[in-house]
Amino acid sequence: MVSRGIEITATSAIRPLAGLLADHDAAATEFLELAASVSPDDWHVPRAPGKWTPAQETKHLILGYEAFVRDLRGEGRLRVRGRWWQRRLWRWVVLTRIFARGEMVRTAPAPREVRPAERPGDKEALLADFRRAVSTFRTTIVETQRTSPRRCVTHPYFDALTLSQLLRLCAIHTRHHAGFLQRQA
Repeated sequence: MVSRGIEITATSAIRPLAGLLADHDAAATEFLELAASVSPDDWHVPRAPGKWTPAQETKHLILGYEAFVRDLRGEGRLRVRGRWWQRRLWRWVVLTRIFARGEMVRTAPAPREVRPAERPGDKEALLADFRRAVSTFRTTIVETQRTSPRRCVTHPYFDALTLSQLLRLCAIHTRHHAGFLQRQA
């Protein structure tokens, strides 16, 4: 079933998964390269007053990947936000816009479960954690596609996402945070 270009059928989900994995891998590599280029002196410096540091940007992505892996493994989900009709509206309007434009909405607050601590860790440890989280996420996506191709994850604002939707959204989200690092690298 197609609803405003968001829904993906089981047959169509198989074909683009390899391309979506490659795009996501590229986004993760871009982020990792930019994060690695941030000087140690700037690692814990916010890009602007009230904004996150490169360390926090990195930890936020790690927490997101870990949350989606837990969901895919049946070990827990992120708590949904808003009322059912708000999530439906956000899905139809905001998610459609994100996928159409290939960029995140800048005003959406991060859910509490994926908000990083003030000083989440040193650079090398967080970069290693990022690599591990992305690798585990990728492996889990591939395994889930093989064993349960219709499996969905719960997104706090958009409700159920297919594997293809999740990969696309994570690639866009990772590039969104890489954009903040570009200004500091």
